[in-house]
Amino acid sequence: MMHQGMMDCPMMSDGQGEPRTEDRLAFLMAELKIESSQESAWNAYADAVRDSHQHMADHMAKMHQKMMKKDGAAQTVERPPAPEALRKRIEMMEAILANLKSVSGATSNLYDKLDPSQKATADELLGMSCDMMRM
Repeated sequence: MMHQGMMDCPMMSDGQGEPRTEDRLAFLMAELKIESSQESAWNAYADAVRDSHQHMADHMAKMHQKMMKKDGAAQTVERPPAPEALRKRIEMMEAILANLKSVSGATSNLYDKLDPSQKATADELLGMSCDMMRM
């Protein structure tokens, strides 16, 4: 089993978040060896991850758009004053926390349905990975 970590996070990707999210979910489903009796919990987890990733992608796009200033044909980054920059970082951390919370229930429900071997795999792949974010 390969640990993919934060670099597999759609939020840390090259802008192809949705395909990467689906690839990651397919990888996790295969590694966890989800059985038919676990599909309902898996589907709820996968939907929560998709929603979380989409929410973060939308949030990051809005932040990026606000930071960019059009200068004729070129775009330049407009640096905000330090207090505003700190406020924006706090907003981003709050958004990440909200996404973690949004996936937490579905993760716990799925985890409760896993057998001990699957739980060991989940502990390795789900605990601190981007899947809990909102990578």
